[in-house]
Amino acid sequence: MRYIKAILFISVLFYLVGILDINFHGADEPIYFAYTASLIDDGDLNIVNYYPAHTLIVSPTYNFPAATSHGGVVLWAPFYTYARTLYSAAVRLGIPGIASAGLEKLSKCVLSFSNLIAGILFIVFTFFLESGCFIKKHV
Repeated sequence: MRYIKAILFISVLFYLVGILDINFHGADEPIYFAYTASLIDDGDLNIVNYYPAHTLIVSPTYNFPAATSHGGVVLWAPFYTYARTLYSAAVRLGIPGIASAGLEKLSKCVLSFSNLIAGILFIVFTFFLESGCFIKKHV
């Protein structure tokens, strides 16, 4: 039975890697990306530098009024920082494949990869919960 669980876990893991879409997109993607880039690059949440302000109404603090929170920015910040560091190193070292893609395309790819990592962590956590590893067994 334990082997069946492990095979099922590995199968789902391969499935997640197989369906990974490296294009980080969605309805809120421009705003989330702009908030993440602004937090890392500028140290604030002023997103006018990263998102065309003329398309939506902007508050006096240059933030978009939204009904949803943007807490995902905190989780995406390390991945955006990694993409920015990788891009800077590629430009300095003259790696044409990464440098020619541009920072925005590379960072959206890395942010998309972060969703896969979060999914894998949830599957691993669920696997351990289901297998009873966190429960003390009384004999």
